Amino acid sequence: SGHSSNPALGVNALEGMHAVIGELLRWRGELQARYRNPLFEVAVPTLNLGHIHGGDNPNRICANCELHIDIRPLPGMTLDSLRGELHRRLAQR
Repeated sequence: SGHSSNPALGVNALEGMHAVIGELLRWRGELQARYRNPLFEVAVPTLNLGHIHGGDNPNRICANCELHIDIRPLPGMTLDSLRGELHRRLAQR
């Protein structure tokens, strides 16, 4: 956190979340290319960016940012493997 008059003194959480969102969108594309089940109306797994909140004032460097996502897997996909892959990908960000 810090004042926007000197952004070098803080790390902007919104900028960090930008990288996270990019990785989530890449992962969604990979999941949808890999998994398909024509028995469902939506034949691919979904990953929705549902809610984001960050910052408290335009003249402050954003200290915190929170993102809520929703993942709808298909049969054959395990929650443990999805959770592990999510953690692996985001640990790099």
